[in-house]
Amino acid sequence: MHTKFLALFMLVLCSGCSKAEISDARISHLMARDHGWIDLTVKTPQPSTTPSGAHDCGVSVAVNGETLLRESANFIDADRKGSPVGYRFPAPAGKLDVELIYSLCLAQPFVIKQSLNLPKDHLAKLTFDGRSLAFDGDSPYNPSSLESLHAQLEDMRRGAADADHRMSTMSALVLLCLALNVLVLCLLMLRRRAP
Repeated sequence: MHTKFLALFMLVLCSGCSKAEISDARISHLMARDHGWIDLTVKTPQPSTTPSGAHDCGVSVAVNGETLLRESANFIDADRKGSPVGYRFPAPAGKLDVELIYSLCLAQPFVIKQSLNLPKDHLAKLTFDGRSLAFDGDSPYNPSSLESLHAQLEDMRRGAADADHRMSTMSALVLLCLALNVLVLCLLMLRRRAP
């Protein structure tokens, strides 16, 4: 009885252990240096490579020997429903050795190695179809960041301050014109009353 409880406790405790995520500190370091982005789409594996009854499969991507992505999902059902699973993550800019491992739902993990040149501030698109990893090109990419949002808000604040300044200047001019008109009207009335 105690052995079963202990085994169940260890299983629950380690259920989150299998998912290795890149730390915030590592992401911050990648983002502070020359970097780009990789967009990986996982489409339906070939039927011959996936045993029937298998549900979740695992995919991990290592770049220059460092695992930057490790996820699992039911890629087959997602693709069958017209919404293939995809991931987008930062990677160092430059020449990269990419290694994709597709596993969990296979008797033997499927490993693909490919070289990739990732230009700085570009998004490289990769598609894995269960047999091969296709490079679908790259394009300039500049995702929103807190710094860019702060700069946009600062521009909006400056624009609002300029608009307020122009409005107050216009209001002062209107009041000055009204005062001048009242003064001219008063002078005209005083002139008519004078004998």
